[in-house]
Amino acid sequence: MKSWYSSSVLLLVLLALLLPIWALAQADTGSIEGRIFDESRAPLPGATVTAKNLSTGLTRSTISSAIGTYRLGSLPAGDYDVSVELTGFYTQTRRDKVLATSVDTLDFTLMASTERRTAIDEAPRVSTTTRSPVSGGTLLTRIRENRQGRHPCDRVG
Repeated sequence: MKSWYSSSVLLLVLLALLLPIWALAQADTGSIEGRIFDESRAPLPGATVTAKNLSTGLTRSTISSAIGTYRLGSLPAGDYDVSVELTGFYTQTRRDKVLATSVDTLDFTLMASTERRTAIDEAPRVSTTTRSPVSGGTLLTRIRENRQGRHPCDRVG
C-alpha cells in the first residue's frame, strides 16, 4: 500500500513540475534574434532594433549588445517589420513572419551613411512687447529712444 501511495505522490510531483513547461510550450508567441554588423562584418553595439506587428501595431524595441546581438522575445505570432537604426548608418528594414514558439534569426548588415545630417532646432521667439526691467516702456522702445538723435561721441565731454 505504501508503495502505491509513494508512486502516486511522485507522479503528481512530476506532473506539477512539468505542467508549467508544457503551458509555456503552448504560448502563441515567438522571438526574433540576430546580430548587427557593419560592412566589414564588425559587430555594431548600441543599434536600436524595433519590431512592429503589421496587423496590431504592437511595437517592441531593444538595443544591440556590446557584441552586436539582440533579442526580441514574447512577440505574438504575426507579420512584423523589423528595423535597425544607428547614428552614422542607413536604417534598414526587413519583413519577418513570427510563428508561435519559433525563434527567427535575422542578421543585419548596416551601410555607413555618406550623408551629413545636421539637426536644426528652431530658436525660441523673442517677444518685443514684453515688459522689461527698464521702467517707462518696453526694452525695444527704450533702445529706439536712446538711438534717436544721439551719437556715442555726444557723451564725451
